[in-house]
Amino acid sequence: MADETFTLTPSPADPQPVKVFRLDDYTWWAGYSLKQCIEQAFTEEWFCNSSQPINARECTTDEMEGLIFVECCDEPDSEQRTFTAELARRIAAGEQFPQLFACMES
Repeated sequence: MADETFTLTPSPADPQPVKVFRLDDYTWWAGYSLKQCIEQAFTEEWFCNSSQPINARECTTDEMEGLIFVECCDEPDSEQRTFTAELARRIAAGEQFPQLFACMES
């Protein structure tokens, strides 16, 4: 079901799920809402104009399982995980959200 979206609840103490959002063709952010991620991306100057990223949206379950996170693309033996596994790792580590999740060079 390609229209399903993926969420992962960090803990019972924080029932709001963390989601991964594709902000553009090269950038993904993790947070509680698309609006929050876009605002943080602008705060951290990830976008150079004042308009909202075109086609920004939440990642589907299929994308979360199909997209591969690579720890360091410059190292041939770098760890690789699905986006699902990487998000679970960050939540388990107690990381704060929103945050840049993944990017690739254009």
